[in-house]
Amino acid sequence: MGRDTRRARFLLAGLLVIALVLITLDVSAGKNGGGVRRVADSVVSPVERLAAAAIRPVRNAFGSNDDSQRLRADALAKENASLKRQLATDVEARRLSAALSRLRLQASASSYRMVPTRVIATGDTTGTERTVDLDKGSSSGFAVGQLVVNTDGLVGTLVRVTSDVSTVRLVDDPRMVIGARLATSSALGTVSGDDAGNQLLVTLYDPSLVVRAGERVFTYGSADYAGGVPIGVTVGSGDVGAAPKAGSLTQVVKVRPFVHFGSLDLVAVIVGRAN
Repeated sequence: MGRDTRRARFLLAGLLVIALVLITLDVSAGKNGGGVRRVADSVVSPVERLAAAAIRPVRNAFGSNDDSQRLRADALAKENASLKRQLATDVEARRLSAALSRLRLQASASSYRMVPTRVIATGDTTGTERTVDLDKGSSSGFAVGQLVVNTDGLVGTLVRVTSDVSTVRLVDDPRMVIGARLATSSALGTVSGDDAGNQLLVTLYDPSLVVRAGERVFTYGSADYAGGVPIGVTVGSGDVGAAPKAGSLTQVVKVRPFVHFGSLDLVAVIVGRAN
């Protein structure tokens, strides 16, 4: 390649000298210089063709080198993108594995059998029904009324079940009603969603009970629901129970849920007691 480059430089230098000579002759000859031009053309044209032939391999070599570099850059970019996707997949797999391990520990501690599943869709976006859909159904042992949990606590209950898909009514839905218990006093009540969102309401059957902020709320066990599933914590300052109306048999307490309903992913359905 070095020899071709030197040859090209020599030819170009020769052509430059010839061009300068012809320009000089052309200026000197004036109108009578046509013959000189014709002679020059007959001499220069073959030289130009030889120069082009000498330079072409060099130009082609550089062009091929550019194409090779471009192809290599494209290949490296694709490999880099593939590695990033693989890394993201590995991180997601580790996250799900850790979540599954926590769910298994939770199931073991509470003596219930849980079937893990994933959220695949959200329900009505108008707010009239707060639901999500799961990627498993009756073929996995799911049935209407079963509790749905994640590693933070209570998610909701199953309200519709097909063979492969289930619908969960979230615990923050105002139409949800599920039994609840305060951790400290063991007072009983029911929990439901609040129309205002971002919080739950626990209706306690004892209107005179003094409820403090920061008290944890759990589900209580029954024939329909698993007991001991964390729901949330009472909020406010000092006594947080709403003043009951005269003659009322209940009081309402605001509760901040443990579960973040806007980022649900891996959940589990409690399908029964452990053997």
